[in-house]
Amino acid sequence: MLKKIILIFALMTALPSLIFAQNFQKILCKDEPCVLEILKKFNSQDASEVADAVKMLEYLANEARLTDDSDLKSALKNSILAFVGKFENCSSNNFLISLLSKFCSASDCSDIMQLIENEQFADIAIRTVGDISGTDGIIEKYIMKNHDNPKHNAALAYAVGKLGMSGMKNELVSWLKGADNLTKYEIYNALLVIGDDAKTHKIVEKGAKKLYRNKDAVTKVNGMRLFVAMKGEESLPYLYKSLKNKDLRVREGALELLVPFANPDVCATVLEKCSKNDSYADVVAWLGEVKDHSQIGFVIAQLSSGDRKTVEAAVRAIVKIDNADGMNALIPMFGGEYQQVIKEAMLQYEGDFCKVMSDVIKGNDQQKLAVLEMLD
Repeated sequence: MLKKIILIFALMTALPSLIFAQNFQKILCKDEPCVLEILKKFNSQDASEVADAVKMLEYLANEARLTDDSDLKSALKNSILAFVGKFENCSSNNFLISLLSKFCSASDCSDIMQLIENEQFADIAIRTVGDISGTDGIIEKYIMKNHDNPKHNAALAYAVGKLGMSGMKNELVSWLKGADNLTKYEIYNALLVIGDDAKTHKIVEKGAKKLYRNKDAVTKVNGMRLFVAMKGEESLPYLYKSLKNKDLRVREGALELLVPFANPDVCATVLEKCSKNDSYADVVAWLGEVKDHSQIGFVIAQLSSGDRKTVEAAVRAIVKIDNADGMNALIPMFGGEYQQVIKEAMLQYEGDFCKVMSDVIKGNDQQKLAVLEMLD
């Protein structure tokens, strides 16, 4: 019994979140040189090193926002802007720029707006400023100055919507003529926020139908997003219909939009609509995402599927749902062919980790070894 307790305790302390929390105390910093050292990791070819850097920067950004630490805010802002300016082709630059909205205020936005001079960063810089409260005047000034230049209208429409700039309604409508489908979506989305009159809603509904009828997957999904924003549950028929679309991206988009409406009836309908697909992987993953217990029997059955992608989706879904029958069905698979995906899923488990590990240790030697392997 003592060995079992020690083993479970050791496994618990090996969880990534705890390791990160412990290790991060060593690198917590408030000056630019220290932040720049973290930023250098974004140029690494090692994906795990980049992932660690993302966690570190997000931690610092949240810390700066919650504590209102001016030194930390300044170090983060100056370091990020310096890094982006020096390493223009870093694949993480958009993430870094967007991170500024977590802790910057309107007074910092003149520095962020300078990024617009670099075409590569213009759209993300505008969106980031739009995510910062009190920047209405900055966005309006830029719109008026670049009135005849539609190049960044999609990003500007996003900012107008986020900031609730109702005075820009007519300006947005004027942008629709000649706009591409992405820009139209952003305009319609913004109009839903700032235009509460019947005429504006009619414009948006008509536009949403046109986007939905488009053959391009991204455009069709954006049409669905507008239907959901306008009609709520009344948009379910559009979403159900899209579950039978041949394009995986459309089906995935519909499933994503169905998440807020998930209940036993909706879950049953989703399963019915997806029943003709060659693989159940998408719907199984979705059932896990919404943590549905009503279809747990179906999810458990997929552990015996001959399709590897479906089995892996079922493993992840069962761990997310945390249903007793599901976890009991999963335990015999520890140490087997799917040990790696089980390990990855269990590291994110939100249930009674000690109980599950205790049950696994009661199994055969292969299952006991699986617990030991998780310590690596």
